[in-house]
Amino acid sequence: ALRTSGQNRRALQLQLRLIAHEPGPPEPHLDALDLTLELGDTETADELTEKLLGRWGDQDGVRLAVAEAWQRYGASERASEVADFERDRAGKRAWRASCLRSDVLYSQGRSREAIAALSSAVDHAPDPVSAFVEAFERIQRWGGSREDLAGLMGRIVEPLSRAPEVRLLEIRLAWLSKKGGVATEGLRALLEDKVLPPASVAGAILHATGAGDQPALEMLFSELTAHIGAPEARRIAGLRMLQALDLESVGLGPQLTQEQRRSLALKATELLDRGLGHAFLPSGGHVSALGQAHEIVGRREASLWLYESHALQAPWDSTSRNNWAYALAEAERELPLALTLVRQAIRERGEPLASFLDTEAWILHKLRRHA
Repeated sequence: ALRTSGQNRRALQLQLRLIAHEPGPPEPHLDALDLTLELGDTETADELTEKLLGRWGDQDGVRLAVAEAWQRYGASERASEVADFERDRAGKRAWRASCLRSDVLYSQGRSREAIAALSSAVDHAPDPVSAFVEAFERIQRWGGSREDLAGLMGRIVEPLSRAPEVRLLEIRLAWLSKKGGVATEGLRALLEDKVLPPASVAGAILHATGAGDQPALEMLFSELTAHIGAPEARRIAGLRMLQALDLESVGLGPQLTQEQRRSLALKATELLDRGLGHAFLPSGGHVSALGQAHEIVGRREASLWLYESHALQAPWDSTSRNNWAYALAEAERELPLALTLVRQAIRERGEPLASFLDTEAWILHKLRRHA
């Protein structure tokens, strides 16, 4: 309606607000690009083009639509650059080769060389924002220091530093550097800009849990609730918190104190429990997560009751029987029943599932049937 009445500038403002909260499909982003080019705002058009190609550039139809928009408004050179499929694909192949080369160096015990090679390759990646995120994750997984991560972030040039995912990396680095105040202020500013899609908010919950940052968790949960509603937000937040505690327990996350671990596990339990209450019949995975949260805080009886009741409520769900069997084995109770449950679950699956076979082996170990 605004465009029809000639109010294109206001229409663009409205369209940009829409796509800031819209993870997909690409059509609203393409509409915004067309309107931006019509108004002659090439800087915003460039930002929209990078976002479109970063998210949907592997779809030829989207890439062609972007190229046609630039061509329509007289930017033939830019249109040709966007439509250069082979160059883009060659860039992606080169980035994947750099990642593979760095993985090989790391597997040979040459971690310093691996980190240096990966960091330098980021400069030439076709999608630098995604490349920085992937490089950050790899360096952290390889046990890189805060200085290594800070060195990577120091390679980010000014336009990229405004990207929401890059700003999240800065917040994560602040958490790892024990700069809670800097992280909180950065997160508050990022959330106020309303540019994070729900998936990024959920990912930030995982990292905030790893840092033990309760104020950040409250802010992120409120943002996730605004996006997807309270019942689903509780379920996802609880699962992400539990995932962070799992990573921390095997040395893949910042070390938490016993009190922090217990406090976060209690919060995850509360969220999952309330999310479970809103589900007509929750999935086996949801029940498994809640049971695991109960176990972390020492509520083994609650965990056993949960697995048993869900297995009886959902007799068609083989995962629920595997959960119950494993919990019985851990508690060293009714081991013959546990073995019957997991073998029934394996038969129903029709093909071996590693987690089910692990449960069967653990029960046989408890029964001292090692042969």
